[in-house]
Amino acid sequence: MKKEPDDWYDTDLGEAEGMALRHSKRLDVHTWSEHPEVNGFVDEIYAQLKVSGNENIRKKHLKVVLLDLYLNWSSDPTLRTSFPRSPNEYGASSIYNELNISRLTIDVVDWLSEAQLVELKNGFFNKQTGKGFLSRMWPTDRLIKHFEQARFSAYDLGYHQDRLVIELRNEEKEAIEFEASGETDAMSAALNAYNTLLNRTFILLHSAEGNIATNQGPIVLAKQQGKFTRRVFSRSSFQLGGRFYGGWWQRCPSELRANILIDDKITAEVDFGSLHPNLLYARLGLDMWEALSVEPYQIEPVSFESNPSQLRLLAKQLLLTMLNAPDMNSIPAAFRHNQGPGTEWKKLTDEEVFEVTDQLIELHEPIAASFGSDVGIELQFLDSQIAAEIVDYFTLLSVPVLVIHDSFIVPQGWEVELELVMETSFKKITGTDFASKLKYSKMTYDDVMNELVDRYNVRHGVNSDEEDEADMEIYRVAHPVRTDWYANELQSFRAWQITLEIEEEAEPT
Repeated sequence: MKKEPDDWYDTDLGEAEGMALRHSKRLDVHTWSEHPEVNGFVDEIYAQLKVSGNENIRKKHLKVVLLDLYLNWSSDPTLRTSFPRSPNEYGASSIYNELNISRLTIDVVDWLSEAQLVELKNGFFNKQTGKGFLSRMWPTDRLIKHFEQARFSAYDLGYHQDRLVIELRNEEKEAIEFEASGETDAMSAALNAYNTLLNRTFILLHSAEGNIATNQGPIVLAKQQGKFTRRVFSRSSFQLGGRFYGGWWQRCPSELRANILIDDKITAEVDFGSLHPNLLYARLGLDMWEALSVEPYQIEPVSFESNPSQLRLLAKQLLLTMLNAPDMNSIPAAFRHNQGPGTEWKKLTDEEVFEVTDQLIELHEPIAASFGSDVGIELQFLDSQIAAEIVDYFTLLSVPVLVIHDSFIVPQGWEVELELVMETSFKKITGTDFASKLKYSKMTYDDVMNELVDRYNVRHGVNSDEEDEADMEIYRVAHPVRTDWYANELQSFRAWQITLEIEEEAEPT
């Protein structure tokens, strides 16, 4: 009996084609545009399919497929688009499916294939391992010619105006239906204003050469179409979770975030220090920074780890695990599950893990009752409320702020105001007058400017290799080198902005 494939590499395609099929992004059924040239493009392709039936419905489904293929191709010509062939995967009547995209999508893909406009590779499922892969499609040379001749750009594509920005999930992390309320309407209005601002803001890594490949698996589409943001609530409750999700910067490796430019300006990232334990102390009416005599992750060396920097990271990861675990006994397994394959901490025994947790329980005695109580999802709701305050404040100022749960990125020069808003938002949501502890991920605007002033006004010609190197580092931060790919993207975005402004001015008021 033929062995069921475990991966694309195990099929008869060979390693090269297997790798190509792995390089994929799932079909986004929200991709949309009402641009006149887009509609003309869809009409042109539809005429080649020679299908019958309700033309409006078929064209709507065709538009979604074509535009998502176009976005993926324009982002990376080697990127495949994955899609489910199971009709059950298309919930046309769901509140999250604003375009009512149905199983007709499968037929549209087949029609495009028959017209030799896309190539297809069917997915598979291994019953023994429970592992499966969605089908893949990608444009043929014939469709690519249409893409190249299109009179619209990727910037003309986005999402339908009725797309929900609030998502409610159940205990199985499945999106579920909910009735709109005054609360959800207010959150939606704030998020729609925020998304409008993000849509008109150029946000990219100055070091970028294309999409970002991550160790987590999926490709990060680090382009302007990867900015749509929503809030996701958990366990069928609008009092649990609620964090901001969607922006590509959240999936960007932390070591690359310092390279993010906003409207071609250098940025600063400000981080809440130890936010979740701090929130727990605030619940008890305690200021964590006054209650502790040491840093919240400062513990004594243990039998298997003595490196101070690694010890702090270990304590931090374990403390967060303790806040999210349903009970104390599940902590070691949960911690190991979150470690990368082959890493040293993946091999820790229960006893070794408890060496650390015992110290953390002693250090954080005031909040120890919350450990192993699954309190993390409640704390996420609190940090999402803080984030919402910060986002709303800067959106009103038309200043884009990028949310990474407990840290925030703004154009440099706004970080002092960001710090003030973070502090006031923390106090408002916690109902305390306690200070949080903020930290910067790199030099602030003031640091850069002060150092540059010192360079010219203070040194008075003092020559030192050490000082010269320090000056060069300051200069590199203040004047990052843009890649050619970045420069082309910025030029295209600015051209789109000008066109958009002209079209808006021409619209009747």
